[in-house]
Amino acid sequence: IRINGLENNEFLSTKLVHMYTSCGSMEDAKQVFDEMPSKSVYPWNALLRGNVVSGGRQYREVLHTFSEMRELGVELNVYTFSCLIKSFAGASALKQGLKTHALLIKNGLVNSSILQTSLIDMYFKCGKIKLARYIFEEINERDIVVWGAMIAGFAHNRLQREALEYLRWMIREGIYPNSVILTIILPVIGEVWTQKLGQELHAYVVKTKSYSKQLFIQSALIDMYCKCGDMSSGRRVFYASMERNAISWTALMSGYASNGRLEQALRSIIWMQQEGFKPDVVTVATVLLVCAQLRALKQGKEIHCYVVKNGFL
Repeated sequence: IRINGLENNEFLSTKLVHMYTSCGSMEDAKQVFDEMPSKSVYPWNALLRGNVVSGGRQYREVLHTFSEMRELGVELNVYTFSCLIKSFAGASALKQGLKTHALLIKNGLVNSSILQTSLIDMYFKCGKIKLARYIFEEINERDIVVWGAMIAGFAHNRLQREALEYLRWMIREGIYPNSVILTIILPVIGEVWTQKLGQELHAYVVKTKSYSKQLFIQSALIDMYCKCGDMSSGRRVFYASMERNAISWTALMSGYASNGRLEQALRSIIWMQQEGFKPDVVTVATVLLVCAQLRALKQGKEIHCYVVKNGFL
């Protein structure tokens, strides 16, 4: 870019800021940003997004950048506020979130579906269920993203009954779950033992062929059946799948363990490796609990060696 004299091209510079922030190099992103002779809202938004992606307490950096934008008279857009709200959600910064909500009302942006969904997510992550519900009830036309935010929010706060209630409400409105909602709601069904609804969703997954081939949905179905105590259905889903991965093996292993079939859980880690899959941290944590319950010291030591060899400790 420099060789061809394009360093002052705002479009390319914005893409560079985005690339550096995505790679976790905020210093390089800031250097490119500072060297830009003039800046519209887009490079500013790229910098904001970078601070959000960085996570942790970076919301203070986001807030500082946002304040600077306002002082310089940068024309703020929906994406600017979306980044701001996401940073507050990640840090559970309710006070700042409430101020931003008031600013949206003042600027007439509160009816944006993107911002409404962001506000719902933020309030749920800050534990303010009533405020999230209030935003939802104010929305006239609810798309699947808004419904998904509500269902995910209830699940995040371990309000399983409410999550299921909103799923049923969504379906009555003629909106059917997508792959994201399925992976959220299936574990919830397992937690409250609502197997009949789980079977209905399983039938929906089979009918929607693109979903039935997705490994993370298959793993969620295995987990759901096992949590409901129906190991035979969980095994049936597992062995019927054309492809398997470490997550689906771990779901089956965890199912065996939670249903008291400890020997099969322990053997599963061997079968898994015979199929060419390497146990990950979650798999190892699951099987170590099984070793403890069975007092299987030899197998426990073998797992310990595997953990050290693969740098898990």
